Amino acid sequence: MHKNKQAAFAMVEVLVAMLVIVVGLLGMMAFQMQGLRNNLRTQSHSQAIILAYDMAERMRSNRGGWEDGDYDAITDKGSEVSCSDCSYQQTADNDAYRWISEIEGVLPGHGSEVAVGTVMKENGGGNKQQWWNISITWYEKAELIGGDPVEKNYLLTVTR
Repeated sequence: MHKNKQAAFAMVEVLVAMLVIVVGLLGMMAFQMQGLRNNLRTQSHSQAIILAYDMAERMRSNRGGWEDGDYDAITDKGSEVSCSDCSYQQTADNDAYRWISEIEGVLPGHGSEVAVGTVMKENGGGNKQQWWNISITWYEKAELIGGDPVEKNYLLTVTR
């Protein structure tokens, strides 16, 4: 009879130890999932920043197109222009096409909604105060599994 009590007590110890291990493993999995979620959010945000600065550099490198207003209102991808000696306008069109194609390829969308990029010229208090807002919008899931997507936006303001 004494041996049965010891065996039962040992069995309870094993079950409690297994419970503690399972709870610990579940906690570690929760931390891992949270880290993965944060990593994915940070990655999308970082990509948006890189792409916004990429467009700013494209605009700066095509100074003639910038001054002619070829970057004043980019709202869609347009079409790729094939030329060997491109004009300022053609270079700006190519920049818009390639930039928006990169955005659509890198940043997540939702269903039929794709990530979008826009460039809009703004004037403030006269022609001397001009700036361009480079905006990128994409969608992130609120949760890794399920959850409705949340619209995210990054805005970069560029001046001459």
